[in-house]
Amino acid sequence: MMVSVTLLQYDHGLIRQVIDVLGVVVKKKNANEHMEDVKDMAMFLDQFIDKMHHAKEERFLFPKAVELQAMQQKDMDELVADHTAVRQLAKEILEEVRREDMEAFYRDAYTMVLTMHAHILREEETVFPYMDEHLGEEADSFVYKRYEDYIMRNFPPDFYGGIEEMASRVQDHILGKGYFQGLKEPWK
Repeated sequence: MMVSVTLLQYDHGLIRQVIDVLGVVVKKKNANEHMEDVKDMAMFLDQFIDKMHHAKEERFLFPKAVELQAMQQKDMDELVADHTAVRQLAKEILEEVRREDMEAFYRDAYTMVLTMHAHILREEETVFPYMDEHLGEEADSFVYKRYEDYIMRNFPPDFYGGIEEMASRVQDHILGKGYFQGLKEPWK
């Protein structure tokens, strides 16, 4: 497995963790009971998903994959369109939380959960395996180096550590320890 793809899959694990917690909040409609954690999740949608994860894909991996025919332009355009939709949803969710507009928050957060689950599934089951077979080590190293440079220039040194801590904290606060054990799709 290529390092550049493996790192994105690690991001997907963090995204799923937070998105699944968000989905349970939507299902239970209990955001008001956990407003500080909901605010942290809203910031995560904007800062981590958009400015970190999707930025790495859009700026580095996808263009290199298209250049080397390890990805079709059409697929890149569709995935970037998903990113654009998620970017807009994240901004709306942040604003809805600030305004405490819970009806709009629940609607848009639900859409976010469904969109991100479908998007990650497509990448991991279709896009990434094809790239893994066709991109090559040189391109993988090129993309990985671009990731490192981008992260070093744009994020604090322990950005990932902070995200991991936040994801675990909101999960434990909102759902309790061990909530996801044995559940296949807790957000449904």
